[in-house]
Amino acid sequence: MNFVPGMHGVAGFAKAMAPPAAATPVFKALGSIASGNSVTSLNVALPASPAAGDYNIIVLGLAQTDPNMNINTPSGWTLIGKSTAVENVSGLKQNLAVFGRAWQAGDTTVNVSFDSGLRAVAGMMSFTGVNVAAPTEGLLTTETTVNSTTAQTQQVTTLGDNRKVLQAYSVKYANSATSFTAGAGWTERMDYVAGAYATASVVDRDFATAGQIPSETALTWNATTDYVGVAFALKG
Repeated sequence: MNFVPGMHGVAGFAKAMAPPAAATPVFKALGSIASGNSVTSLNVALPASPAAGDYNIIVLGLAQTDPNMNINTPSGWTLIGKSTAVENVSGLKQNLAVFGRAWQAGDTTVNVSFDSGLRAVAGMMSFTGVNVAAPTEGLLTTETTVNSTTAQTQQVTTLGDNRKVLQAYSVKYANSATSFTAGAGWTERMDYVAGAYATASVVDRDFATAGQIPSETALTWNATTDYVGVAFALKG
């Protein structure tokens, strides 16, 4: 008599034969921060020691008055996510844009352009171990004019094990929000204030199992103000 395994046996066999999950991507470096006042572009430097397999991410924070301002995706890059706050009491809009690209030989400083920026700040981070063919998943964005000193996590849902979740924010500086701290379990990767009104901050955390990440504090700062955010997971 031939043995026909039940569903439990089939599922167990399939799981045993499945390839192991890729390792969690690893933060490598942050390049020099670019910032400016009343500018229409920034030149964003590569992190140190670029190499094949690196996945680079640019985070751009802007404060400006034009509700229809364009932020241009640099040539060869992919827009991962963008968030714009509704007009706040100072007449300014907070803008945040995140771009990604796998490093290629010959890559150098990247020019990021936009229609106008009363204040602007941008930086580039590199990561290793990213699946550069399909690097991200679970994109979420947030826009708020509710004054606060904390940003809760955007609850990204990861579709596989061993993901690195990034939460990026641009916090309005008008109320002197100048000191930023990552929430418990999160690691701060970027934190910069551009003169006045524009900031860019990034925190990340590794999640070993698939599913929706918990609601918890991702970032705190020292003065009540509003912010915009972009969150997503990097895949190994």
